[in-house]
Amino acid sequence: MTVVTVRNTRGKVTPTAPTHDGDALYRYELIHNQGALRSYANTLPELLEALIPDYTRLDHDAQGAARLAYALTAQVALQAQWNVSYGLEGCSDEERAVLTGGRNVPPAPTNWTAPVPLVLITSFYAPVGALTQPVSANLVWIDPTEPGSLLHSLEHAGALLLNTKAAD
Repeated sequence: MTVVTVRNTRGKVTPTAPTHDGDALYRYELIHNQGALRSYANTLPELLEALIPDYTRLDHDAQGAARLAYALTAQVALQAQWNVSYGLEGCSDEERAVLTGGRNVPPAPTNWTAPVPLVLITSFYAPVGALTQPVSANLVWIDPTEPGSLLHSLEHAGALLLNTKAAD
């Protein structure tokens, strides 16, 4: 299992994608670390090695815990980015407390009407977790259930870019 990570180039110059087994391109490309890095792998678990060191060496339960820990870290960073991008001026004191509060306890609003999207982790909310999902169209979900769901949800949230090579 291999993941290859290279520094991204600046400007309009795209770096040459690394190859393996002669001239074969890797199936997945991940642009992450605020666009500073590009990582390449043939499977999604291998690609997670770029974000979670030694991920593929962990047993199944430890991989799930590592994905959840990564999701929590990403949640805090993404919420801070959304807070800055949107500004908190149109939020009530209660909404500001949720947006800027710690994540040692998952936020549990029943209805989310703030102008700033709220970043949540699927594992804590129904149907998987004990908390009721808030009612709102202004939620950003991170799903650490599987390697693919984590990467795709982080891409949807704007934390990274995931490119997939078409099947041969």
